[in-house]
Order: sequence, then structure tokens, then C-alpha cells
Amino acid sequence: MNNNESIDKIKLLKVLNIDFWVKKKLPKQESNKDNVNLLELSRYIIIQKSIKIKHEEIIKNFMSAAKNAFEDIKFETLEDKELLDSFQDKSSSKLKNVCLVMCDNNILEAFSDIVNSEGKIINGNHIYLLNTLLDSKTITNDIKKQIWKDFLQIKDYE
Repeated sequence: MNNNESIDKIKLLKVLNIDFWVKKKLPKQESNKDNVNLLELSRYIIIQKSIKIKHEEIIKNFMSAAKNAFEDIKFETLEDKELLDSFQDKSSSKLKNVCLVMCDNNILEAFSDIVNSEGKIINGNHIYLLNTLLDSKTITNDIKKQIWKDFLQIKDYE
């Protein structure tokens, strides 16, 4: 497609009142301790052990779907104490971690003072997105969709 065709298509989109964005990937740069944006990004799904036991089949299905959608995702299952300690760890790292944390309401209440309005904890280079939807007894399709939406949030994080 030449330049004139591109301009014509952009004008057509403008007439149709459609907005569009061009997403550019930044070139890989060396890690720099002083600039968090240049740190290597790791994505995790952390599952509270009691939640995994409570909804084992749903967690297995979610994990396989997440692995198919994003191969580099890492999974961890943690006990309550380990989970609480991971939020308080302020160790400086050359990695920037973005984590979806599937936990119960007790964990959320323990950190209610540092959880922002979006359900996130930002701790140095680490961002934790807390999801307590699996704490309920019955899991509906709406709950599964919301969990998947949270997964897509960490998958697409840059």
C-alpha cells in the first residue's frame, strides 16, 4: 500500500468517526537499575494453595488456557504466609514482575491499606493484581470471564 492509499484510508476512517492507534514496540534496551521502565518484565500467576485445592479443576483449565495464550507466563502456588511475605518483599531486582494473584478475601483484607482502587499493590518493581473471585463457593461463567480479563491485563502490560 502506497502513501496515497494510506492517507485515503485514514480519511475514510475519519469520515466514519473511527479512531485508531498505532502501537510501536520499543527496541530492547539494556537493563538500568535507575529506570524501572527499562527492566526486564516477568509475568506470574500466583495462586493461593487453599484456592487451588478448593477449585482444582477450574484452576487446571485456566492454567492450560493461560499457557496457550502466553507461553512465557509462570505459575506459583503459595501458602498464606508465603503469599503475605511476597507482598512485603522490597528486594531490589533487575526484573519487573507483574502478577495476577488469585487469593481469598483474608489476604485482601490484610493488605487493604496498600491496595489501590483497581485492586493492585505496587511494591517497588512489582505489581500485584489481586483477584478474590475464586473465594466464592460457586463459580459462574461471569466470574471466569472476569478472571480471564484480569489475566489479559497482565499479559498485555508493558
